[in-house]
Amino acid sequence: MTIKELYNFICKEFENAKIEDYKCEIEYIFEKYFGLTKSGMIIKFDDIVSEQAKIDLLKILDKRKDGIPLQYILGIWEFMGLEFNVGSGVLVPRDDTTVLVQESYKYVSKLKNPKIIDLCSGTGCIAIALDKNLKNSPEIYGVEKSKKAFKYLSKNVEFHKSKIECINADIFEIYSNFRDDFFDIIISNPPYIKSCDIRTLQKEVKKEPLMALDGGKDGLYFYRKISDLWTSKLKSGGMIAFEIGIGQSSQVSEILINHNFKNIQVIKDINSIDRVVTGIK
Repeated sequence: MTIKELYNFICKEFENAKIEDYKCEIEYIFEKYFGLTKSGMIIKFDDIVSEQAKIDLLKILDKRKDGIPLQYILGIWEFMGLEFNVGSGVLVPRDDTTVLVQESYKYVSKLKNPKIIDLCSGTGCIAIALDKNLKNSPEIYGVEKSKKAFKYLSKNVEFHKSKIECINADIFEIYSNFRDDFFDIIISNPPYIKSCDIRTLQKEVKKEPLMALDGGKDGLYFYRKISDLWTSKLKSGGMIAFEIGIGQSSQVSEILINHNFKNIQVIKDINSIDRVVTGIK
């Protein structure tokens, strides 16, 4: 079997399985297992595939048809030009979150030795992306409750040689360990999907941890609780920055206004969807 024949076979199987963006996924797979970019794959279409490579790719095909996310299968996923270890039990980094990192960076890059905390840290992609780009000696904390996700957080911090302090704890309990007026910025991409909507998600998303998805009855539980418990930990003039779900910008903005935050900003993502809400204490 040639690379072209295997490629066409997998394309047809992915299409029949109704996998979205299947051609893009297959390009990722071929690059991972053959080291072939899209152009390189075209050049080598007539090369013969080894029996072992064919077996490996067919195993991947079976896993994807079962709804296992491609990111989990590959074990590595890129976010903002950085590679992160991912797998069962941790939320996959998504491009949507880039906006949250960018807005946080704009604020803290102007400060000297900023104190930063990333709540519901997951893979650590937010904290690590900031750590790798900030040049002002930040002091960064990443808090993650799930033991499975925390393993990925710790592994990624070690992989990137970051100086982030990883904390395996419930964000609704650990807040009391920090003194008031301590942080320059509190950042969070919390669970924000309504509980009743979980069952309607794509089967791949359902394979991700429920803990990282379920935002309660109205999807706003974490925004309220974080604002209630963590606002006092923020310095006067400090920023809070939330990633939000579609249609939540006005409600999250109102939560911040009710906690006396000023200069509320709503920032859109690349698709012109409201994606981040920030406020100044």
